[in-house]
Amino acid sequence: MGDNNSNMLIYQRDDQNDKILDFDIRGLHVERVVYNKHVPNLKEQLVTQIIDSKGDLKGLNRLVKDAVDFTLLSYPNVEDHNALLGVVMWNLFGFFLDDFLDGHTTQQAYWVRKWKQNITVGHSSGTDFLDLFFNKLCAQMNKILSEKLIRMHNSWYIKYLDYYAETKKVKTGDHMYTMAEYDALRIIDSLYDIIPIFLCGSSKFDPDEYPEIVTDEAWTMFNTWAARHAYYVNDLYSSKKETLQHQGKFNLIYVIMSNDKCDAQTAADKTVTMIAEAWTMVIKYADMLRLHNIPLLRQYITDIKCMLKGNLYWSSITPRTNNTISLSALSSPVGLAHGLAYVHYGA
Repeated sequence: MGDNNSNMLIYQRDDQNDKILDFDIRGLHVERVVYNKHVPNLKEQLVTQIIDSKGDLKGLNRLVKDAVDFTLLSYPNVEDHNALLGVVMWNLFGFFLDDFLDGHTTQQAYWVRKWKQNITVGHSSGTDFLDLFFNKLCAQMNKILSEKLIRMHNSWYIKYLDYYAETKKVKTGDHMYTMAEYDALRIIDSLYDIIPIFLCGSSKFDPDEYPEIVTDEAWTMFNTWAARHAYYVNDLYSSKKETLQHQGKFNLIYVIMSNDKCDAQTAADKTVTMIAEAWTMVIKYADMLRLHNIPLLRQYITDIKCMLKGNLYWSSITPRTNNTISLSALSSPVGLAHGLAYVHYGA
């Protein structure tokens, strides 16, 4: 987004988005991972929940496949079908709600308040698909999560929605973060905080029952670096898609370009390095935590590492974050349609 005579980035100029798209992912090691074999009928269970809420799968087949593939690749060790169904339903609801709020820009503040209320009480009185699916998600979560974990989940979601308007300012070019500011917000804005909630619910692991864990700095640092690894990967692979959706400015690639005054390829290369460094830190703090010799903690560490590997592998193969989009897609309706499967739901 800079011209030949200046290193300054013009945040509000979408006509130069081709410069944000001008990079390849180079030098990133992606390890192939295996699917979860314990819940082979996960897709069928999810489809039942959707049809019960919507009546059909029209317009959702691709999204359902993506959500199921991501879940099966990221949680290979989870045997509890209720827990895995809860995870995939939650992921889909997150897509639906974000899309719904994006589609209601003029009344967005109202709908954010409305959904904060729904999440707080764990129920929606609405009759649209989003409302009905949310109620089914809440029922599923009640099967696997304790009251404490439900409260933790709701607290995180309220915090996420509180930041919603702020992130939209960046997506539209009204504000640009420093790297430190972006990191602090993205750790909250990413899905990571929900993952430990579902893993703890599935395994009945409560870290608070082990003072030696929660008072160990390694516990905080392990989860912090895991969250960074997850959002670094997501931002790298979703940058082009989000740029074409006019959301590329709330993305690590663009933030690096702005702060470092560099081109997109340099920013992408730096992100690859950051992913490798984050993995090194995850392993470092995981090894420190294993010294506690607590079986449930060891399983938690293994599951988080599997999730990070699964997230990276899925991101590298899914058409949802299609990073092979050419610059011609900016002016090609066919290219845009291929790269951007987007679903909108009415109020």
